[in-house]
Amino acid sequence: MDDQPTLEQLLHQLTEGDMHTSIAAHIQLMKLGEPAVEPLISIVQNPEKKELWWLAADALGHMGDRRAIEPLIDLLKNPLSFDAILARKYTVWALAKLPDPKAVDVLIEMLHEVNSIVDDGVIEYEPDIETISAAISALTEIGDLRALQPILDRFLEDDHYWEDGEFLRDWGEPAFNLLLEMLKSDNPTKRDVAAGLVGELGNLDAVEPLLETLKTDEDGEVRSSAAYALGRLGDSRAFDELLNALNDSNKHIRLSALYGLAGLQDKRAVEPLLEMLQTYDDQEVRQGVIYTLGQLRDSRTFNVLVNALDDPKNYIRGLAVEGLAGLKDKRAIESLTQIMNGTVPDLAQKAKYALEMFKE
Repeated sequence: MDDQPTLEQLLHQLTEGDMHTSIAAHIQLMKLGEPAVEPLISIVQNPEKKELWWLAADALGHMGDRRAIEPLIDLLKNPLSFDAILARKYTVWALAKLPDPKAVDVLIEMLHEVNSIVDDGVIEYEPDIETISAAISALTEIGDLRALQPILDRFLEDDHYWEDGEFLRDWGEPAFNLLLEMLKSDNPTKRDVAAGLVGELGNLDAVEPLLETLKTDEDGEVRSSAAYALGRLGDSRAFDELLNALNDSNKHIRLSALYGLAGLQDKRAVEPLLEMLQTYDDQEVRQGVIYTLGQLRDSRTFNVLVNALDDPKNYIRGLAVEGLAGLKDKRAIESLTQIMNGTVPDLAQKAKYALEMFKE
């Protein structure tokens, strides 16, 4: 006997049940498929069901029925939705699963979605990162070039909210060309963001423009971003200029050059880095050198890495452990065993992992 609930029963549970019951019903409605589409659309169109909009939008997005596209767009345009933040989030996520050019304009507006927070009785606003990220994802799925510049502009406003711009790879050559144009901007913030993002695209045609930026740009932050991006691209053409940047008067550029050299994996850097370690007392620079030496996987780094296991800074000790794990030099086993049996849990875990690497 089939004891599965009917469509009518599920809709009743969704609209009349407690939250747990409503969530369970919306999952069952997703599985039911096509027969549930129109009733769920009716819910997102009903102001009296505003508290259920998010569940209906989520179900419609997962069901993938294109009849839902325009009702979902209309929901985002509805002024009432601004009092239903969860509904707006889930509607954007649903449109990401139902990519359609008709949604472009409203999704571009969503790039500026904010959350309100109360701090000492004062209302403040901050970017709604989840919703903005969903809007970027939806716009990328749609691929309408009208959205590309607004997305890049959003990075210019709050680039620190996003870890990387790898999603731009899906935009291909148009994104690459826009970023190269931004590298020529009179605005140093634009150049800085462009340098950082172009390194994420993996297009080696960016190497020469980035080298030119590293050599000639007047802004230290821009040059620093260019050095880091060159490391992301991993092209040996950048070696000489990154090595030169190790002597820059700007510490941030020196640090980015170190991480850039780590990305190149070019063993020609070993001797200059060993010399640099003897020259600089600055803790951040020493940290960058130890990290980069560890990434190069060269036997000449062994003594330096072992000595760094006694550094007073646990972070540097951790970098040394990671570097020795890559070398797999059995001379390090005794020292790593002592750290594994030591009193610093994070270091002990790293040392245990390093020792396991020796068995491979």
